Amino acid sequence: MDIAFIPSAFVDGLFFHNYYTQVTIVVSNNAKIQMSHEIRTPMNAIIGLTQIALRSEAVPPSVGEQLEEIESTSEFLLSLVNDILDMSKIESSKMKLSLAPFRPRVLIGQAESIMRVQAEKRNIRLVLSCEIGDDCFVGDALRIKQVVINLLSNALKFTKPGGTIVLEVSEIYRDEQKAELRFCVRDNGIGIEKKDLERIFQSFEQSADGSQIGQGTGLGLTISSNLVRLMGGELSVMSIPGDGSEFYFSILLPFGQQTEEPDNNVAAQKYNIEGMRILLAEDNDLNAKIVLFMLESEGVQVERAADGQQAVELFTSQPEHYYDLILMDIQMPVKSGLAATEEIRNLERGDAKSIPIIAMTANTFREDQEKALDAGMNGFIPKPFEVEQLYKAIASC
Repeated sequence: MDIAFIPSAFVDGLFFHNYYTQVTIVVSNNAKIQMSHEIRTPMNAIIGLTQIALRSEAVPPSVGEQLEEIESTSEFLLSLVNDILDMSKIESSKMKLSLAPFRPRVLIGQAESIMRVQAEKRNIRLVLSCEIGDDCFVGDALRIKQVVINLLSNALKFTKPGGTIVLEVSEIYRDEQKAELRFCVRDNGIGIEKKDLERIFQSFEQSADGSQIGQGTGLGLTISSNLVRLMGGELSVMSIPGDGSEFYFSILLPFGQQTEEPDNNVAAQKYNIEGMRILLAEDNDLNAKIVLFMLESEGVQVERAADGQQAVELFTSQPEHYYDLILMDIQMPVKSGLAATEEIRNLERGDAKSIPIIAMTANTFREDQEKALDAGMNGFIPKPFEVEQLYKAIASC
């Protein structure tokens, strides 16, 4: 259910009052999924073109600053779309957790590095207190990090310059098989009135006094509360108006096997993709142009198909092992990327089953990823994507 605010109109529809009436609009989950796809597709073009322009040495500093603002605003818009999608999955009971080994200390460090830049821009001190060791646990690291970042983002919105935000992670219970971890985000911001505490985790709710400093949908705390509940915990809050707020939750996690820590320093990575020949299946001309530029600038040869059928025809028209990899959009005319992938995998030729095929799509639900893997794809790049994401996905195959 979405909330919209529209001007109240007279019956004849020619005049409008100067006040707003709150109306409730019911949007089906399928409609939200389609809306997400339609929004993500042009956003991919905006973000892609902006990144291309930022990589150009000919861009004057003043223009570069404006491009960075466009990039930042685009990322905020993308976060709004993601929030709506998450709420759709929660409301339809389709939200599922992905359990895998992870190290909480690494996860918290990643969340801190993401938020520290924003904190420094607003002259807010960000303090990390992590009392747990280097143990490995089994859980949904992505969703835990999402909750932590949501809580930090919320604290930033309601903390004035010169304030302090503290992220504390501690272990409150342990036995031979599991441990209970407590996550807490505390700030000395404006605080929350007692009357607002009862509705703070409801959808589209924000501070009633209008003192919010940043932008937001009012969905972050609702999503976080539901995610924590899925993990077996409960998100709670304590707050004193004028003194600040404290959001905290505890979850019980089983120990896991030690895993190698991924190298998240993208800037330090070098991707050896020069000289590759890639088949690009993309029906959107502008998005195809962006990908072509990104790849050709790295010395990659690219041949484009405008739909799934053309992709199959191009693949079959060339000798075996002619292409090193296929980038496949999923939602295309004539033949979808899923159908094209299945047809290629079923061909009687030596490279049909071995060539890496990466989905590159604005359909970003988990079931979309599962369908892509079931069709025979090897990877998944959600649109909009950053240029380094594209290089990394190709190099990994």
